[in-house]
Amino acid sequence: MFALSRHIPQAHVSTMAGGWERKTYVGNELYNKKLGVVGLGKIGSHVARVAKAMGMEVLAYDPFISTSAPSSCRCSCWRFKPLFAEADYISLHLPPHPRYRASGGWCVAPVDETHRPSGQLRQGRHRR
Repeated sequence: MFALSRHIPQAHVSTMAGGWERKTYVGNELYNKKLGVVGLGKIGSHVARVAKAMGMEVLAYDPFISTSAPSSCRCSCWRFKPLFAEADYISLHLPPHPRYRASGGWCVAPVDETHRPSGQLRQGRHRR
């Protein structure tokens, strides 16, 4: 999220191509931004707690969580599609699913339809 908010990958490519465009790659603060966490397992819950500590509002979705999980990381529960439409950043923490084999096992199809244009997407890694 830090790299995405500061446009570091794009600035790196530009610099490696011989450019130095500082004003083009001015970033945004994470404070008061909305983070959507999809999957509130051990890693997703930890990401939510760290985001709250940085002053972010955390929106969470996980179909398998208990009612106490969102309150333990101080985040609000959302439905899948509204979360993608509302969040500034999305952090995915889901295991691969056979339904989405074409995308490498990740659930990316619904994201493209509903994700807000200014939002950023980050995918966590899970072992197979």
